[in-house]
This record gives sequence, structure tokens and C-alpha cells, in this order.
Amino acid sequence: MNTKSISRFFGLLTSFLLLLATTNTTAQTKEEFSSLYILNQSQVNPNVIKSFEQKFKNATPVNWYRAKENNVLVKYIQNTQTQYALFTVNGTLVRQFTYGAEHNLPLDIKALFRDKFWKGTIVNVANVKQDSRDVWIIYAQQGNHSFAVKIEDGQVEEL
Repeated sequence: MNTKSISRFFGLLTSFLLLLATTNTTAQTKEEFSSLYILNQSQVNPNVIKSFEQKFKNATPVNWYRAKENNVLVKYIQNTQTQYALFTVNGTLVRQFTYGAEHNLPLDIKALFRDKFWKGTIVNVANVKQDSRDVWIIYAQQGNHSFAVKIEDGQVEEL
């Protein structure tokens, strides 16, 4: 698979994860998704800003977006990684997304991947944290085969 296809797939994965950010996680039916709207910091509830600054110190640059149900999505860079955090309108953190490369994987997650896909080459990784869940999505290649793997609670699942 060529680089353009890899970038397109990871872009779709990113879009999917951002789509999760704009939906109610308890919804049981398929919903029509709204667009994200760019906000100036002055348009963001001060409780959201305070909560963000407490949880994600030294994050730059910060971009603010209005998501579904007036939630606020924040895009920022921390530790050289692109990250997103979704907050309720009053400042409660709902979900955090982190994107990176193989070197960003924790050793235990990398070992779980390697145990099952030892010949696979890791292309990109994404981490989603919500409540007590910590999910890793790994996009990889093995020969001409591209695939995604989800790792959560020690369980490895090819998507």
C-alpha cells in the first residue's frame, strides 16, 4: 500500500475518532452528526478553559471548537503529539484523543501488538481515554496488507 493510501486511511480513522467526540456515547441509534465550529477563546466558558489548563499544562497551540450539544473540542500539541480533548459546556472532561507514532506507544501496548503481529510495521497510533477506558488503535502494515488493531484491557482485536 502506498503512502497516499496510508495517509487516507489514518485520516479516516482520525475522522472517525473525532466523530465520536461529537456524539453522545450512550446513544443507541444512528444520529446525524453536526459540524464543528471554530471558536475564539473569548467564546469558551471560563470553566472549560480552567479545566483544560489544569489537566493539560504546557499545551500549545490551542484551537477551540464547538461540537454537538455545545460541548467544546480542544486541539492542542503536548509532548510533540497532536491531541484533542472534549469537554462539556461546564468544563467536565469527556474524552481525550492522542495521535502519534510507534515510539509513542507504551512498552506494554507495543509488546501486546508484537506478540500477535510480530512482522507488522506500525505506521500510526491513536489513544482514546474516556472514563476508565484506555483504548489504543494501531494502524500497521504487513507486506501488502494494511490493518488496524484495537488494544484495550490487554485484549488485542484486529479491526
